[in-house]
Amino acid sequence: MFGRSLIGRHWHDFVAPGASADVDAMVAIVTKAGTARTRFRLPSAGGSSIEFDSFAEFDGVTLTSIMRPVGPTG
Repeated sequence: MFGRSLIGRHWHDFVAPGASADVDAMVAIVTKAGTARTRFRLPSAGGSSIEFDSFAEFDGVTLTSIMRPVGPTG
């Protein structure tokens, strides 16, 4: 679908590939803090914005990041 493997890639590599230094900085923060929650917006195919919550957790070995769209009630 993307023309390259998704495994081992951060989602940000696909939506804003020029900002990988920002992603590296955030990964460093999450690995130090252990958890993080962020809210952000991405453009939809139709030009409107989709709001997401992102939850990240570092257990000392694995960094897990889960994204989900924010519903009408937030």
